Amino acid sequence: MAKKGKKYSRRKFFKATAAATAVATLTKPNIALGAPVTFKMQTAWPGSKNIFFEMAKDYERRVNEMAGSGMRLEVLPRGAIVETSKITEAVSKGVIDAGHTTSVSWYNKNNAALLFGGGPTFGFSSQELMGWIEYGGGREYL
Repeated sequence: MAKKGKKYSRRKFFKATAAATAVATLTKPNIALGAPVTFKMQTAWPGSKNIFFEMAKDYERRVNEMAGSGMRLEVLPRGAIVETSKITEAVSKGVIDAGHTTSVSWYNKNNAALLFGGGPTFGFSSQELMGWIEYGGGREYL
């Protein structure tokens, strides 16, 4: 025995779907995205004919290609916003968004920075230098 009830047709289904889509489109909030967010990255390198600055600019290009239109990275040369010796502090305080420098540039603030960017010191590798500091009497000189 067949149930008596409403008869559904494909035409009614598509009309209802179109009406629901129109209502959803009209009630959806319009959001203006605006300009992309720009991050400033200052380097410790001069802007002309410097291999390290060229590498930073290559990084800028790759980041901007991957980010699309939502974000931009702007690489700045040495001294554009802060002095080279202040890059790490400026990033920490939020003056600039990123820094491209070496850890040894921070040596005057913490002697341990030398272990991570100064290369072999007195002929030691970083591991040998740490061994000398910990087990060979090097702490007496720090």
